[in-house]
This record gives sequence, C-alpha cells and structure tokens, in this order.
Amino acid sequence: MSAFAEHFGPSRVERGLFAVANRLARIFTFLRKDLDAAAERYATTAREQHENGSLADALESYNRALVRSPHNKEFLTDAAEACYGLGDFAQAEKLFGLALKEDYFDGRALKGMAYALHADGNVDHAVYFYFRYLDIVKNDYDALLNLGALFQDSGQYDQAIEYSQRAARVEPEQSAPLHNIAVAYFNLGKFDEAEKFVRRAIAAEQNAESLRLLGLILETLQRNVDSLNAYAEACSLNPAFGSACLDLARMHSKLGHNAEYLEAAKRAVQIFEERHDNEGLARAYWDLGWAWYQNGDWEKSADASRKALVLAPETTPARFNLGLVLLLMQHPTQAMEQYRIGAAQSKITDLKTDAIDDLERALAKNDLPGGREILEMLREKYRSLDVYQQRARATL
Repeated sequence: MSAFAEHFGPSRVERGLFAVANRLARIFTFLRKDLDAAAERYATTAREQHENGSLADALESYNRALVRSPHNKEFLTDAAEACYGLGDFAQAEKLFGLALKEDYFDGRALKGMAYALHADGNVDHAVYFYFRYLDIVKNDYDALLNLGALFQDSGQYDQAIEYSQRAARVEPEQSAPLHNIAVAYFNLGKFDEAEKFVRRAIAAEQNAESLRLLGLILETLQRNVDSLNAYAEACSLNPAFGSACLDLARMHSKLGHNAEYLEAAKRAVQIFEERHDNEGLARAYWDLGWAWYQNGDWEKSADASRKALVLAPETTPARFNLGLVLLLMQHPTQAMEQYRIGAAQSKITDLKTDAIDDLERALAKNDLPGGREILEMLREKYRSLDVYQQRARATL
C-alpha cells in the first residue's frame, strides 16, 4: 500500500494517525463502525468519480477510504481497477493481490489480476489467474476470449482454438472469437479452415481486420483477384488501416497494376506519417520506392528507398531497390556499395528474389555499366550462403 498511498490521498502524518486508529478499532467497536462509515462515504465518492472517468481523483478518494478500512476487499479491487484504467498495471497487480489476500476466491479480483498481468506481458502468471477465475465462472465470455488471444500471442495455437471456441459457444453472434480461431488455423497452415472461420467472423460483423485476414488467406491460396477484393474492402471500411493498404499495394504489384500500386503505396505513406508509425512508414517507403521503379521514375524511386533506409537501415529490399535505380541512373560505384551492404545483411531467399532476380531482369533489357560485376558479386554471395546452409543441414 505504501507506493499507492505516497501518490494519492492523505499525508504521511494522516496515514500514521489512521494506522493508530485502526489498531484501536480492534478494541473499541464503536470506533471501527465510525471508520467504516467514513470509508464508505469516500468509496461512494470514488465510485462516482470512477464512473465519470476521473480516475486520478477516484484513486485519491479510494485511498482515503482504504486508510480508514485497509482490509476492505471491495475498496482494494475498485482501486486496482482504477489503476488498470490508468495503465498502471504493476500497481493494479499489487492491489488485486491485497484483495485476494482478503478473499482467495474473489472472482472480480481474480479476473482483474489476470487482465493486469496479461496487459503487463506476464503470460504465465496471467494464464494461472485466468484458470483460477474460470474455475469459478466457467463461461465468462471476456475471460475465455482473452485467454484464447493470450495463447494466440504466445504461439500456442491449439489452445487458442480451444478457448476461442468456448468463447464462441457462449456468445455465438460475436465476431472476435471466430476471427481468433481463423488466425490460429492460418498460423497452423490450415488455410481452408482459416477461410471458413474468417468468413463466419465477417458474416457476424463486417470489420476491416477480418477482411484483411481473408485477403491474406486468399493470397496464400494464390486466389489473387479475390485477395485484392478483400484488401480493397478492408481499406474501404477503414481508410486509415495502413497494413491493409500495404497489402492492397502488394497485390496490385503482383497483378501488374502499376498505377494502382503507386497510388496505394502513396496512401500507405500518408497513413503511417499521420500516425507517426516509423516502422510502418519504413515499409511504406520501401513499397513506394519499388512502385516508382515499376512506373519508370528512377529519381523518385531512389528518394523513397533512401527514406525507408533512414527509418530502418536493415531493410535490405529497400537497399536493393536503391542499388538498382542507382545503376539505371548510371552510378555503378554507388550502386555496388548499396548492393554490398545489402548482400552482407540479407537472407539467402531475399538475396535471390530482391537482388539477383531483379537485377537479371534489368540487365536483360539494358546494357548497364557495372551491372555484370554486381551480378557476379551477388551470385558469389548466394553460392557461399547456399554452401553454409547445406553444411548446417548436414550437421543436424
């Protein structure tokens, strides 16, 4: 209680006086009644403040209630929920823990503790408290849904399916558990099952996340036109959905829609700039650089690729983009430098698809000074990586 009390409510002297009063209240029944009555008045005020969204004021009032009645599990749980609402998960855990000391089987405190630990990234302990809570309240939709999502995030897809299905049985009209089941099946490589459940999720609620997932599933199944339509519908439903916009751009590129690819990549850059999301913005600039390349503007392609690399220097596809357009702009020395950096950072698959294949196609159309030397350097790097992988496989 000390850290909580330091920030909210009475001064240290007042708290000391109430500690003495609480000890005396063990002897004098009338004093205990007076303290409890005063505590309830502060708690009533706190709950009103809590309901009105004034969480900091509510915490101060909860603390005044708790110094008068420090073992009241309802006050402790109320205060913990206010801390959770403010994002102070560590303090919420402490207060939920104090409430559970008063009542080991208190459902509200168990559920709150599970939520706080989940939000704090403490997966193993969150699972433990979800299980304890569900032993008491077996069909709580929110707890089942959250437990399924927790297993999803930790890569335990079979358990994610199990608890999401339980949530779906409790609330069959809800989209979220069906979406989670689809994600789990997608991650397990069971794409037909994933498609079935994501379509059920979309039927329950038309939402951009599920439409994007449908697009990913259809793209994996190489149903590209259907995938494009799903991504487009996701972007239409949520125009600020940056990831779906990038997916739409990628699919336009796959289908050879160069003008549409460029427009979607520009839109993705705008979305991530407005959100101040540098990770997403780096990916968007990478796509924009390639879109400008596909549309024949080398200068703008180089500019976008450089912006991607400023944000994420390890983005080797953007570096290979830059190397290629520098070569096309007759800067072979600068191009070789970018290709060397990219080759040193690249995985073998990226080296093949994003560097060697693209350069081979460009050289088939143009006689580019320095291009053959760069291609041979890349091929030599590819051969060395391939030999290394074969040796690694042989030792397994």
